[in-house]
Amino acid sequence: METTMQIFSTTIIILLLFFTILITAQDSLFLYSTFHGENHKDQFGVVENVGDVNGDGFEDLLVGAPAAIVGTETDGYAKLYFGGATFDTLADRKFEIFDEQIISFGSTIVGKGDLNGDGYYDFAIADYMYGTFQVGKVFVYFGGTKLDSIPDLEFTLTPFEYFYTRFGLSMAMDGDINHDGYDDLVIGAPYDDRDRHGEVFIYYGGPNMDNIADLNLICKTPLQLFGIYIDYIGDVNEDFFDDLLIGSIPLQSDTTTYIFFGNNKGNFGFQNSYAFTKPVQGIVTGLDDVNGDGYNDFSIGSNLFAAPIINNHFNEIIINNPDSIDFSIKARCPDLNKDGYYEIINNYNNSIDEKVFVAFGGNEVSLDDAIVINDPDDKTGFGRFITSFNKLIEDSTISIVIGDTETYIGSDIHGTGKVIIYSCENIVNVIYSEINSQNPNGYHLFQNYPNPFNPSTTIKYSVPKVSNVKIQVYNMMGQLIKTLVNETKAPGFYNVLWNGTNESNSKVASGIYFYRLESDNFVANNKMILIK
Repeated sequence: METTMQIFSTTIIILLLFFTILITAQDSLFLYSTFHGENHKDQFGVVENVGDVNGDGFEDLLVGAPAAIVGTETDGYAKLYFGGATFDTLADRKFEIFDEQIISFGSTIVGKGDLNGDGYYDFAIADYMYGTFQVGKVFVYFGGTKLDSIPDLEFTLTPFEYFYTRFGLSMAMDGDINHDGYDDLVIGAPYDDRDRHGEVFIYYGGPNMDNIADLNLICKTPLQLFGIYIDYIGDVNEDFFDDLLIGSIPLQSDTTTYIFFGNNKGNFGFQNSYAFTKPVQGIVTGLDDVNGDGYNDFSIGSNLFAAPIINNHFNEIIINNPDSIDFSIKARCPDLNKDGYYEIINNYNNSIDEKVFVAFGGNEVSLDDAIVINDPDDKTGFGRFITSFNKLIEDSTISIVIGDTETYIGSDIHGTGKVIIYSCENIVNVIYSEINSQNPNGYHLFQNYPNPFNPSTTIKYSVPKVSNVKIQVYNMMGQLIKTLVNETKAPGFYNVLWNGTNESNSKVASGIYFYRLESDNFVANNKMILIK
């Protein structure tokens, strides 16, 4: 029995690798997987690359579902998916907080910081609406081989001293401000007692890290929303201390974005900061080396800046935008086309026609030759959360993960929310590529939904041309359970339902099953779980 299972598992791994290679050879990016939240109105899709939290050599994906809509079934949750050569969409850990003051747990997520110096990446999950007066609360989890779902540290502000601060609306932890060898946690509270000055709290990491703020930045001008966007941007002034980029959305003045220079001399603050001379506002993002000069870069809204600072000035990297697209730079991206320049990921600031652009780095950046990923549902929420991976699936595969927090499910206009993973192995001389869910550009076998399931689940697949298609279900021993499809199909996307029965229409036992797509010379397998 074990030998049969091992052979079948090995076959699946080989076929999945073949699937990856086959699709990558013909497309710039391919749709690797799609998976959903548990309940309607979950807003599942707050995606974040939290680094390798369990030390297995693969980066890991954390997805929040804040469920901040009236009538939801939960108060929010987050699911952690360990990366690996056999990456699947079954969560390895689920995080929930059972507290009557929890409102939207999973609304903000941050990771890729080693706060306690144990060699494992840690991560934080926030509920910025926590409490009667929306003070906010942040929960930190230390990574390790025995990672559990119990928070190791909790951070909040004193009730009745702070009101409506939304502490945790923004966070960062992948930098070391005081250069002591431990990454530091930064938490924004932009609403600040409803006058919207905005505050930012900094907690130094260490072997015995506590939840008492070591530094506090307070904007003196009201209606600024100071701290609504936060990110580390590396060492932009070349003094060996990591620096912090903090943005605002001023309502009554032209106060701009600030860089706070890290140091351990006791003068961290506005007195040791850089304020941009022109009002630049919007999402702030620390990037990799976009222009190939050896320094990491950063962005504010749609403005792209090159580090380091020279003569108290940052040079701006030109973005050619002939169609005047209204966009924001949302995330860093590895070097897809292997030309030595890192890419950037942008989203289209249009609530009706939402798109994601992957723009190639260089001395200048052009949106003309960007890869365009269309919203598959034409529903708000696509691309609000984006992250990328060097090694989520396997060594040579770069992945781009997009959260779509609002999706149609039947008559529910909110839906469960979903996560969409696009992958590639290598892109060479790409001129333009557009991904549209209405026109299949290859054979694809999607993750079933729901999963785990009881009593039935839906399997989606696509074929790019007229093909003979066979979809079959197998058990862990490699025995055929049921043939779901065995016929010729025209090009398009299809769904097939499996109700947990065998060829005799008898109910099968709960457990792990595999479904397999065969069409012409293409073969793919996926795993699903039937629960009772």
